[in-house]
Amino acid sequence: MNIVIVGNSKLALHIAAKLSKEEHNVFLIDSDAAFLEKISRTYDIGTKLASKDNWHVLEEIKEQDPELILCLTDYDEVNLVLSTMAKQLGYPSSIVKVEKHAYLDQTRIDYERAFSVDHFVAPNLLAAFDIFEQIVNPGALKIETFAHGSVQMRTFKVPHDWAYRKKRLQDMQFPKDTRIALIQRNVKGQKKLIFPHGNDVIYPYDEVTVVGQTNAILEDVPIFFKLAAQKLESVVIIGASSIGVQLAQLLEKANVHVRIVDRDFQQCTQLASSLDRADVIHHDAMDFDFLLTEQIGIADAVVLTTMKDEFNLLVGALAKNAGCSSVITLVTQPDLKHEIKGLEEVQEVSPWESVMKRISSIIHKFSAVSIASIYEGGAEVMEMKISKDAQSIGIRLSELSAILPEDFLIIAIESRGYLSIAKGDSVLCPGDTIIAITHQKNRTKLEHIF
Repeated sequence: MNIVIVGNSKLALHIAAKLSKEEHNVFLIDSDAAFLEKISRTYDIGTKLASKDNWHVLEEIKEQDPELILCLTDYDEVNLVLSTMAKQLGYPSSIVKVEKHAYLDQTRIDYERAFSVDHFVAPNLLAAFDIFEQIVNPGALKIETFAHGSVQMRTFKVPHDWAYRKKRLQDMQFPKDTRIALIQRNVKGQKKLIFPHGNDVIYPYDEVTVVGQTNAILEDVPIFFKLAAQKLESVVIIGASSIGVQLAQLLEKANVHVRIVDRDFQQCTQLASSLDRADVIHHDAMDFDFLLTEQIGIADAVVLTTMKDEFNLLVGALAKNAGCSSVITLVTQPDLKHEIKGLEEVQEVSPWESVMKRISSIIHKFSAVSIASIYEGGAEVMEMKISKDAQSIGIRLSELSAILPEDFLIIAIESRGYLSIAKGDSVLCPGDTIIAITHQKNRTKLEHIF
């Protein structure tokens, strides 16, 4: 797919690099020559030097037959104008980044129609929703939803009293409409990622990723694995950023008691008047004695939502040491986590990844699109559309294993509008869409098969 991106923010670069890695043709427009030169040396990305309001450049790039423009500058109004100009020039589709809530409120003014926008993405709001989803699913190390919410992927640690440690997967009766997608096991201090097959087994303390119909994942899987039921009552949010505030509002609507801690007095004063029931506390969260005094160890979750990765990760480690079992931290640089000890069980949410996930869901109709990454890229969830001349047509999935990579698992099939969890006797037809877990190295081979 030919994609034009406007903006030199770190988010724009992150999205450009990801899309380029997925073998899209990406053109990045910006007015910073040094920035573009560095990009062209590092990534397989086309660049164009121009001011963001220069519509002539958009017209020049039109010769490359762009199918999508992403307006990702740091200014909402610039992004809206860019979308309008692009659509006037004949660009088929646009995605626009906004942060102001006014542009997302369609009750009085339809901003999408007014500015010729096909899709809005709001990084902070998307991140707040992703954090909220993790909080309301306690015990899950990672949660993703696909197919407009009808399929859910959930990763959790198997309890110590797991009863089926000697049973092969093929001999177990798992809940209907679910599949074991991944197993991560600690072997002599090293983490081993397993793409499971029938002869594999699950041991206590394994991290297991299960995929299935959302209702089955929420209701049947916790019972099958005997996961401890938890009622969400109290959440501590550290950092009164836009994401923190939006998360607090979501939690208030869910009748969860919220405490927000921030060291900016003025920010605390403004926040206290904008929330209904949350307790706003003015203090520095780096004070460990304060964390103990506030008894954050007994909170159901502690969420770090400042815009400083280092601060979030350090205070996240303090929260774990204070006894909190569930800590979620906002990060934009995942590599930092590996440099700080004690963060193995701290969950991460990235606004960049939230936006990337949303963009991928918009362009998922194109083949072999990555829609989620697991274990720092060790595995990826992909959506692929079955072409009319695919090798896999008419063959039962159990018989496809001979031509499929071992680290590949089809987990769901959408056929003629009906979504089903993949089984051994499932058969693929032209036009079907599959959701699969695999390693990105298999992308080219899979496109030949499907």
